[in-house]
Amino acid sequence: MDDQKQPWIFYGWIVVAISFVAMALSFSIRYSYPVFNVVLEKEFGWSRTSVYFAYSLHLITYGIGGPLAGLLFDRVGPRILFPVAALLSGVALVACSQLNSLLWYYFFAGILATLGAVSLDVVPNVALICSWFEKKRGQAVGLATSGLGLSMVIAGVFVTWVVSRFGFRWGYAIMGLLIFFVTAPLTALFQRHRPAEMGLRVDGEGTNARLDELLSRIQERLFGRKRDARQEKEEIPLEESDILANPEWAKADWPLSKVIRTPRYWLFFSIKILLVFAIYCVLVHQTPYAVDAGFSKMAAGAALGITGTVAIFGKIFWGYISDRIGRELTYTIIILQACAGILVLMAVKDPSQLWMLYSYAVRYGMGYGSISANLPTMLADVYCPKSLGATYGLSVLGSGIGGATGPLFAAYMYDTTRSYHIPFTICLVFLVVSIVQVWIFAPRKVRLVAGKARARALARRKAEAEGMGTPVPAWPNQPVHASPASEGKTLHPILGYGDETDE
Repeated sequence: MDDQKQPWIFYGWIVVAISFVAMALSFSIRYSYPVFNVVLEKEFGWSRTSVYFAYSLHLITYGIGGPLAGLLFDRVGPRILFPVAALLSGVALVACSQLNSLLWYYFFAGILATLGAVSLDVVPNVALICSWFEKKRGQAVGLATSGLGLSMVIAGVFVTWVVSRFGFRWGYAIMGLLIFFVTAPLTALFQRHRPAEMGLRVDGEGTNARLDELLSRIQERLFGRKRDARQEKEEIPLEESDILANPEWAKADWPLSKVIRTPRYWLFFSIKILLVFAIYCVLVHQTPYAVDAGFSKMAAGAALGITGTVAIFGKIFWGYISDRIGRELTYTIIILQACAGILVLMAVKDPSQLWMLYSYAVRYGMGYGSISANLPTMLADVYCPKSLGATYGLSVLGSGIGGATGPLFAAYMYDTTRSYHIPFTICLVFLVVSIVQVWIFAPRKVRLVAGKARARALARRKAEAEGMGTPVPAWPNQPVHASPASEGKTLHPILGYGDETDE
């Protein structure tokens, strides 16, 4: 490919941008429930329990629909699934603008709109992005899923404004039309399933020379020196042995039927249950908790908006970091951040502590917002992305279980004790347990992230330059080519080579 025909940017980043838009619009359906429920309760005189049952129905449908969305994505791809899903959600939301009964609300908002949304959300989009990226998988998934943070802002600001100005019927109609007329054409015309469809390679190696040249010129102007990005990348070439910690596992074919027979997958499934139970237990009840403490609805709503805004940057930042320091360490940091936020929230007692409420929102947003970018990349590192849609989709059933039970449990405990202390404490315990589970799940023992792989490659090159052969592998199953210096010595998986001794 000559320089005149090379694109400015790897097409995978366009795929990421379209996924960002699709998830920002579709996930706003979930965060808009509190906005519409308050109005519907007053408009029709429905009880709070009956109105909020639609939200529980949404989470249950989302959990059941996740595996179906993953299977459909693997079968038909994004250019068919996404436009059809946008049509389904769009029609369901427009139908909600004409609702006059609870059953109508349950069917169109709780079921149909959700089935469309789950087919536009995390499950298929993460599977799509993982098929385009490997070395920058965390960064790419983080950028795309930052649309989930924007969806919180869309629901909390834009939808709230439309509903307060024009009523809930216009709110539903505008949401439905936006999802269909923006998402459907974007995905049908420009989304692509795999790089091979466009004659490209994963991570776009060798396809962004013009962009690299532009960056070189900018850096030369700013710092007085030239940057050759292509040459920099080639300074540390990554071999398969640098990336794969357990080649036998990593190279295996992992269809869903085989994945579900491994205990490792069900460990991941249990992580999703505990994590989502805790996350949504706090997220759904943070606003009533703040109002009960004496804050105005505007102040409580602002905290939710801050959580969503910070989540946008959290997904991008921690997605980038996870490609460098590893999935497990990144997950540990972000969950501890979320735990710190919960502890701050539990310490808020009266309106004079507004700064503490917003401090919670920042900490929790940074932690909560990063989870949806980190977990799918873990699963992709352990099981090949080929069937990731179905594999991750099934795990969303665990999210549905946790998401449906967590908020209901917190509500029950509040009605019983008039306090959130017990449910929030249980959430802290569940989050800490999930950290332990992630280290046991151990994606690092199957596939190294790019940062760790480059460090390993650098050590290999240094050892080769010194005539010492290949360094000790990151995983004992990986074959090691002995150098002359290692002859007559045995390999210990931790200590390295040692002198042989005859018993």
